[in-house]
Amino acid sequence: MDIKHISLLVLLLSFLCFAQDNKKSELFIKDSSNYSKVFINCLEAIEQQQFSLIDSFLIINSSDTTIIPQLKNDSAKFSDGNNVLILKQINYSTIKYWFITPQNQFEGLASINCAFYLGYESDTDLNGDSYFCDEFIDSNSNNNVIIRVGEEYCNILIGNNFSRQLKYYHK
Repeated sequence: MDIKHISLLVLLLSFLCFAQDNKKSELFIKDSSNYSKVFINCLEAIEQQQFSLIDSFLIINSSDTTIIPQLKNDSAKFSDGNNVLILKQINYSTIKYWFITPQNQFEGLASINCAFYLGYESDTDLNGDSYFCDEFIDSNSNNNVIIRVGEEYCNILIGNNFSRQLKYYHK
């Protein structure tokens, strides 16, 4: 067998091995009503993983377990004095948001980024200090809304040209 045939054989075997390994994830869900369809579809699209969703737990490959991040309370309010963002936990993966500005009002449902288990996102507050946050995305909105919720601060990004950092409103 010459080098050309050996190279072709190695290429073919590599392709066959890759094709078998390149499979969609396996997903067990105890109760699908506890999660958004966007969140479920996102997990299903991750290749070569085995996921189980049981209440607020995400079990990865039967060996790692993480808790799906939730709001501190069932609801939260953030403000900068002019703008107000109200968040309400709907289910384990979804929040409802109302963002009220002097000129506009936005509302919708946002799902947590399904790759949250890889680690927290981070933002910087108005003082330049970094903080960890959880990212929720409303991909169904005409404006592509991203909400990043931290302990004391929250960033909301609407489209490409509107961003506000808001502080947690304590009662």
